[in-house]
Amino acid sequence: MIYEVSYYNYPQSNPEYAVPLIIGGGEGAAEERFLSVYELLDENWEVTVTFFEEEGGAMGAPPTKSLTSPTKVLSWSIDPPSTSIQAIVDNTAIQGKITFKGTWTKRFEQRQFDFRMNDETLLLDGDVTIIGDNYYGPINFIPDTRVYLESTFSVNVESTPVIAGVPSGGKVTTKFERKQTVLNNWDANRRRLLQLRDNPKRKEQTDADKFNTIANS
Repeated sequence: MIYEVSYYNYPQSNPEYAVPLIIGGGEGAAEERFLSVYELLDENWEVTVTFFEEEGGAMGAPPTKSLTSPTKVLSWSIDPPSTSIQAIVDNTAIQGKITFKGTWTKRFEQRQFDFRMNDETLLLDGDVTIIGDNYYGPINFIPDTRVYLESTFSVNVESTPVIAGVPSGGKVTTKFERKQTVLNNWDANRRRLLQLRDNPKRKEQTDADKFNTIANS
């Protein structure tokens, strides 16, 4: 099996993306990884893997892509599962292709945002993705202290081996698996807290506007 990996929208100039890009199998294949990404910060990154069956080269030459063997992606999984990562399968007659894309969210869930609500009650560990404008002001943030977490992508690929330039007719299934490091993005959480604090529609700010005072969450 030959595969090719391509990336889109990865800010690789950041020194923390220090995972080398390796294409193909061979030595060290078990250690290959998708490039690292930050939770929340890296929006709409994509990684595409294209699979081909291989043909043996003449007189000991390296294997090449088969242009006759049917190859397709059968199934895929992400561990842990995520609703924020999308998988798109695009099979053709001779190649299987899958693209994973999205933004990692809710990976570092040991963080906590606390709010004072409009009725003066306290909401501990509020979900900032659904709270909207219906709060008085944020009062506390506890960060998740973990630096990184691992995610695993698995793809089952079906192909037909090529013998003497001709597809054999017998199908085989190969499992392709790669890990990805998801980095904790403390700065994104800090900026999200500032957005909640400075939201002009929160009640603390609307009250301050009404009475010509200053909102100091």
